[in-house]
Amino acid sequence: MSVSLRWSGAAAAALLILGGHLHAQNTPQVMTGPAVATGQGAYNVGVLGNGVAPLNVNSGVAAPGVNVAPAAQVANPYALSTVASYNPYLANSASLSQVANPYALSTTPSSYNNPYSTLPYYPPGYYGQMDPLGSSLMGYGYALQGMASLTSANAQYWKDTQTAALMREGVRQAAMDTARRRIEFEAWYDTVRPTAPRMREREMATDLDTARRLATNTDILSGRALNTLLSSIQKTGRVGSGPPVPIDEAALKGINLTGGASPAGVGMLKDGGKLAWPEGLRESIFDEPRRRLQENLVLAVLGLKDGEAVPQARRRDILSDFKTLSDKLEESANELLPSQYIEASRYLRQLGLAIRSLSDSKVANYFNNTWHARGKTAAELATYLTKEGLHFAQAAPGDEAAYRAVYDALRSYEAGLQLAQR
Repeated sequence: MSVSLRWSGAAAAALLILGGHLHAQNTPQVMTGPAVATGQGAYNVGVLGNGVAPLNVNSGVAAPGVNVAPAAQVANPYALSTVASYNPYLANSASLSQVANPYALSTTPSSYNNPYSTLPYYPPGYYGQMDPLGSSLMGYGYALQGMASLTSANAQYWKDTQTAALMREGVRQAAMDTARRRIEFEAWYDTVRPTAPRMREREMATDLDTARRLATNTDILSGRALNTLLSSIQKTGRVGSGPPVPIDEAALKGINLTGGASPAGVGMLKDGGKLAWPEGLRESIFDEPRRRLQENLVLAVLGLKDGEAVPQARRRDILSDFKTLSDKLEESANELLPSQYIEASRYLRQLGLAIRSLSDSKVANYFNNTWHARGKTAAELATYLTKEGLHFAQAAPGDEAAYRAVYDALRSYEAGLQLAQR
């Protein structure tokens, strides 16, 4: 056993000398931290020294140049430990972070025991950590990277700020464009939306077109077509001029005029208040109210011709008798023929409008020839009506032919004025 121990110690010393010689010839010198083996020779010495140290403890003889490890540090040499003191294949004062296999394909710099690399390299995850060998290069690298990151973050902040400002400006411009379009839409809609004046103008244009072409019998007898032509003549501003269209004076006697109080005027009362009752109202059931109404109307017209207003009591009697006739007509509707009932209803409707005209303060003008259609031509008739502010009232029974004759004259006159303006 003693011989074996001596031989082992000699072998260790020989290997130590041989490793140092090989290292001196072949291993490049690199800078490392204190107490860390340098080069291949130091690496071999560390490995072999740990392998021999336990034997020297038992024999009490230490190999030259090799520190004897205390018994407390001796462990199972075959354990897979990465701790330097307990792995016999690693140097006592070395660790995996300080000593590496010199023949491994490592890019770790010399401070991590790669004898074939002289360039500094800092692996990922080590920025900001101090070099365990005492170097401050990693601290400098972390500081530089931090400054670069801060600069990049600051630039990104200003870039994001300007991008947000541009987006906000785009939103503002879109809102302004929407507001402008809304205003344009409202202006356009205002030109086409139906309003009371526009509807009235459209209605008047339609009525004028109907009156110019060929009005219906109802439009003529109601005075609507004649008033439409008169209004068109007055709008030209040339009333009294234009082509001479003659009018029969006998036809003018059948024309009823009104000052605006009633569309019918008092045309039915122009014969001194005497009425031509239709067949349906000449039945015996209508005799008493019909007689009283006729007498009161005659007395009212006589007073108006003398310039006297209709007394209030007589006006009430007239309205009362008229209502009685209307009620009796509704009650006897089934006893009359349909034609009789329709004719009587129309007659009472026109009579009601004439009775209502009796409350007009200017009603006397209907009976003293002040409001009487006159003129030998259509131009003279239009001039008179414009001067007095009159228009055509509804035709009374028996005046149908007169209204058609005057309508034809006014239509020809209005067409001649329109041609003269072109």
